Amino acid sequence: MSSTKATGLVKPPVRVFGVAGRYAEALYSAASKNNALEAVEKDLAQVRNLANADAAFNEFLNTPLLKRSDKKKLAIDITKKIKLNALSQNLLGALAENNRLDYTLQVADAYDTIMRAQRGIVSCNVASANPLDQSFQNQLQQALKGFVKPNEKITFNFRVEPTIIGGLVIELGDKYIDMSVLSRIQKLSQTLREAL
Repeated sequence: MSSTKATGLVKPPVRVFGVAGRYAEALYSAASKNNALEAVEKDLAQVRNLANADAAFNEFLNTPLLKRSDKKKLAIDITKKIKLNALSQNLLGALAENNRLDYTLQVADAYDTIMRAQRGIVSCNVASANPLDQSFQNQLQQALKGFVKPNEKITFNFRVEPTIIGGLVIELGDKYIDMSVLSRIQKLSQTLREAL
């Protein structure tokens, strides 16, 4: 773990991007400073389980109909009722205040990614237009192992995504490799538009 002296933030072992990534990185920094990394991780798992099990809670996270102040009050009341850590309570309060409660599960996923990296586990998501045979999957796994440190373990997730038309899209930790036919077509279209 390294820290940035200018801001006092603890840098996560892997970057996560987007709105959810920013919240997850800030939460990781605060939890790290308070020795609460695992407590927050358990809290977020509890929130995820509640959202999956309770349709009303899931609706609450995603509804745009409530005022921010009402959402924040309800979020804090719920987090206290289910006895979440103060940092987890603050997260949900901040998400509610910024009208971003619908990002809660994405923040939980991003935080999981950071914690997995903390433990030396790197996620690799491979998307292909058609199912990959086992032989190709094995070859790809061997090739991708060369992109991580020897002490890191890779967990692979292969999924079919017909919209990419062909080729592969690989997310390995914080690296993104787009070798899809769709991206090639888009680049070619852009080049043609610029030329005309």
